[in-house]
Amino acid sequence: MEPSLQAIAENIVRNDVYLCATYIVHKMYPTSKAIERLLKTTKNYQPTQITSIYQLRENNPERNYDYEFRKFGGSVPLHSSGAVGHYNHEDVYEYWFISDWLADKLEDKGEIVLHEFADFYSVWGRSTTGQAISMDSVIEDIAKGLTDE
Repeated sequence: MEPSLQAIAENIVRNDVYLCATYIVHKMYPTSKAIERLLKTTKNYQPTQITSIYQLRENNPERNYDYEFRKFGGSVPLHSSGAVGHYNHEDVYEYWFISDWLADKLEDKGEIVLHEFADFYSVWGRSTTGQAISMDSVIEDIAKGLTDE
């Protein structure tokens, strides 16, 4: 009998997510500028700016961005993929010590990963919170990839 996708995701978390590192990261990097400098060293930190509301509407004609455009003071941050929003320290809600194997998988999926953080484990900058890690879509995608192999 094959394990369910959720069981595989739970095994990934059990075996490859070690310890919450949020407190440690914030103690070592106490200001938002310090965290931003840290995250800029990662592979997937690539903030870009759309400087025109017209560019934004052209990229996503089905949405009304007037509110967002005013909210961000005339520029709306976008991830390099073109998705609304971007990775920066404000998008990382939690930091977790993880295995190198999971670090590589998460990085391949576009997640923020700090390798050998403080000469220690890899650290994942988790962009979700409030649910079990095994329920994160990126973890489920990795679990699905394991079933496809």
